[in-house]
Amino acid sequence: MIEITTILTVEQPYFNHNGGQLQFGPQDGYLYIGMGDGSGPGDPYNRGQSLDTLLGKLLRIDVRQTSTYTIPSPNPFTQTMNTRPEIWAYGLRNPWRFSFDRATGDLAIGNVGAICYEEINFEPAGAPGGRNYGWRLMEGFHS
Repeated sequence: MIEITTILTVEQPYFNHNGGQLQFGPQDGYLYIGMGDGSGPGDPYNRGQSLDTLLGKLLRIDVRQTSTYTIPSPNPFTQTMNTRPEIWAYGLRNPWRFSFDRATGDLAIGNVGAICYEEINFEPAGAPGGRNYGWRLMEGFHS
């Protein structure tokens, strides 16, 4: 019998832009979670840029040796007031898929575009996190 444990619940206000992938980081063992902005067209609630919500983000949590999760101490926003410490990167519309390069550990995030551009956002291995990929302020290189 498989035991299922809920470790994190994020309310999705709309049926689209919900992200979609979970993956363990090959170098750090942390769980990465792609979360879409959960919004209608244009992110009207500015969730991609708001650091007090988990929507529109790539999250990083530690699920080892706990019944829920803990925040990895090197996460970029652990000491920032009014900011969710689970956030690894923000400014994402819908990071539906992402992948760690097997040789280098670099992270490529497939971020679904709104109108003109689909994005592949790049995070080099060993980067400290906290990068803003621009959504809703820009899409691709277009603002």
